Amino acid sequence: MAAVLPGGAAGPAAVAVLVPLAHAGDLRPAGALTAAALAALPAGSTAGVSAAGHGTGALAQQWQQARASARVAAAVPRLSPVAHWGELGAWRTAALLPGPDPAVVPLLAEPLLAGTAEVWLDCAGSASRAAAALGVHRQTLYSRLARIAALTGPDPADGEHRLLLHASLEAARLGGDAPVPRTGGRGR
Repeated sequence: MAAVLPGGAAGPAAVAVLVPLAHAGDLRPAGALTAAALAALPAGSTAGVSAAGHGTGALAQQWQQARASARVAAAVPRLSPVAHWGELGAWRTAALLPGPDPAVVPLLAEPLLAGTAEVWLDCAGSASRAAAALGVHRQTLYSRLARIAALTGPDPADGEHRLLLHASLEAARLGGDAPVPRTGGRGR
């Protein structure tokens, strides 16, 4: 099992720590060691812990998992300060993407629309829930969704396009390219 400290960035501050585990399914020693190491670092530092592995053959994959986990910890407050690969859920997919799909890149230049898309997608496409979360009228939401479709090409009503849009927006968030606050935003 590997851990990355601090921040999980690809830059010079990344450090790998290999922790031998008594039991492959018990990551508590790694989590405790990582948390203790974070305590000595500047506030806001994050770390990632990979899945357990056997032998040196898994080291490259564990390094990738730990780095991806640290990136998620830095971008997703509920998983911070130490994110474990096995607990990332759908964030594992977004963390392994090289970045947003080119069709979604123009949306990133429009923070209001990008934020609207994220909230709507997080609300499983429910217009009433998304409008309430954004604090806007449903008609305003529909207008923004039409603008999102016109800007990106993919139709947000299509499941395959929703997947592309959601994964791309989350990959942008992990890459530091997200223009978002996730909620709020009155206006057109």
